[in-house]
Amino acid sequence: MVGGFSTSPASVPGVSRELLRTTFGEVAELYDRVRPTYPPEMYDDLARLLGNPRPRVLEIGPGTGQATAPMVARGWSVTAVELSPDLARVAQAKRAVLGRGAGLLSAVHR
Repeated sequence: MVGGFSTSPASVPGVSRELLRTTFGEVAELYDRVRPTYPPEMYDDLARLLGNPRPRVLEIGPGTGQATAPMVARGWSVTAVELSPDLARVAQAKRAVLGRGAGLLSAVHR
């Protein structure tokens, strides 16, 4: 519940866990290409607010890793939990091109 409203997929008629898992996964690469990125200052602000330049982060629903990849590139340790195996695959591919010295990404899909 958030603000008195249920955020469960079961609470919305016609929306199932499987629908959520597959909706963006069917077009994962396209979704990744057209999705706007976040400004670099956002990550600086997050690190400052957390009081740690290389924090450990749990990211729920990272999609294709639009926010994940920049965090990992900054040396952050990120565990990302994604419902869609297709979206998680795109996020993992981004980690592969970051090279040594980047942070850790553990992408999990359920």
